[in-house]
Amino acid sequence: MLDDSQELGPALKARTVLGDGFLWAIKGACDGVISYDVRGLSDEGVVLDPLLSRGAKAVGRGVAGFAEGVVDAALGLEDGGDAKPFKSQPDFVVFGKAPDCLAVHYLAVFKTGTWALTTRGLVQLGFRMLPVEPKPVPPEEPEAEAPKSLLGKALKFGKAVKEFVATEPVPEFEPPEPQPMVGTGVAVEIPAAHIAGFEVASRRWKVSWNSCFRLNFADGSGWDMFMRQGDREAHEWMLAMTTASVRR
Repeated sequence: MLDDSQELGPALKARTVLGDGFLWAIKGACDGVISYDVRGLSDEGVVLDPLLSRGAKAVGRGVAGFAEGVVDAALGLEDGGDAKPFKSQPDFVVFGKAPDCLAVHYLAVFKTGTWALTTRGLVQLGFRMLPVEPKPVPPEEPEAEAPKSLLGKALKFGKAVKEFVATEPVPEFEPPEPQPMVGTGVAVEIPAAHIAGFEVASRRWKVSWNSCFRLNFADGSGWDMFMRQGDREAHEWMLAMTTASVRR
């Protein structure tokens, strides 16, 4: 059992379910902006009309595509999938040659949460909250009988004014009570046979390139994950943890 004060430790959460049988664990890989670099889908993952799609591409090649090509030529870039410009900077990119590719299929069922890589494949772990008994509320003290004399009323009024004027110290921050949870096992699994491998890659955003940790599926599609805002050292560490198991 663990509580939400350990929410920042995906490895700890994965260990409660898998023991030591995993290579790495991450949380929230597909949180944020998800963009699609998939033929037949818009940037938001909406299926495009084939005729409109071809027309838009033709216009893009004639006007915007020309300007973009000049920039790419100046930067020495090739016209590849990694160089597709997006309207906003993505946190997670799905790429592939068709809407029915493995990358699109698995993202539809592989929701956000804690992911872990095992020798069997990539798994999403399930957790559920445990009920918490509410703390007993202390009984309220009965109110004192209202003063009847004029002097008593005056004294009560003066006390109220004094309490209103007095400045009370700011109470210290108290963290919320931890919400206990328990692992329920593997929710979804991508078998190793559907994974071609992992690599540290780069994807263009405007005129710069951002590092990403790439999962390549067996059909040529994949996911680009920008953990820690494109921290290349973190991506290289994850790749090292992945390939270490292959060498054993």
